[in-house]
Amino acid sequence: MEMSNTNDEVKTSAVRGEQPELAATIEETAEILEIEELVMEGDAASIHTGENTELFSELAYGAGFTNSGENETAVLSEKETGLIDQRDIEKLLLFTNQIQAFHHLMMEYDCAMAEVRTKLEVLNKELSLRNNRNPFESIKCRIKKPVSIYGKLQRKGIPFAVSSIEDNLSDIAGVRVICSFVDDIYMLKDCLKKQDDIRIVREKDYIAKPKENGYRSLHLILEVPIFLTQEKKYMRVEVQFRTIAMDFWASLEHKLQYKQNLENAASISEELMYSAELINQLDCRMQQIREKIDNGKTRTNKPVGERKQKDVS
Repeated sequence: MEMSNTNDEVKTSAVRGEQPELAATIEETAEILEIEELVMEGDAASIHTGENTELFSELAYGAGFTNSGENETAVLSEKETGLIDQRDIEKLLLFTNQIQAFHHLMMEYDCAMAEVRTKLEVLNKELSLRNNRNPFESIKCRIKKPVSIYGKLQRKGIPFAVSSIEDNLSDIAGVRVICSFVDDIYMLKDCLKKQDDIRIVREKDYIAKPKENGYRSLHLILEVPIFLTQEKKYMRVEVQFRTIAMDFWASLEHKLQYKQNLENAASISEELMYSAELINQLDCRMQQIREKIDNGKTRTNKPVGERKQKDVS
């Protein structure tokens, strides 16, 4: 009780103007709570068009958002992407009454990603039993962060909205498969193509045709079905296949590219390309060694009589 009385006295003194900074903080907090109550009560429309329009505009501007009109999609202002954080995105979704739809869409992408992972793990078990080795070393999965989603839409000149995400982006759900050998990558791709519930929307083979910076990988955009309580829905998932060596190079190149204002940037780019070529040669050499081992096993597994007959001839 004493704590409550003390807080009331502080608030009263702030309102009287004795503590102007605190008064501003209290007022701002009250405004935010007022908007959140309106949204929770289902009265989000009044935030845009009713008596709270001015209040919404002030908070939206403070969060880096603008509103283009009553019946239009809210779009982010011209602030740079780097100034937008997770809290800003949540505010935009809250103010535009899209937060539930956004979370539901992310759940659907997560389910689709799980479907692809399961399919790959089944293939891994079967092929490891048949070939006595695993076709891939690891699987990494991720859902793109809201801030990254915003940034990609912004670069495309598309307003940030739930409908825009599903219509314009194909890499919200991502699966990265790390293989030991290049031929395992193409074998897994062929196995996925044969599954009648998978649609391959797009394929980019950066192994056969590397990017200019030396990047190598096989990218597939898949559509896989998820079964919800009310519907069957196809969702897109991006799958990247790399060898261990390709992943090593790509991870380090990704870190190095954030180094800005380098005087010898051209020289560094050349060295990265040269390193990528060395890694490609290493992949080829390791696959040749494995093939020699496999061929040796095949010869030694032949019946004794057949081996002697071949030796005599």
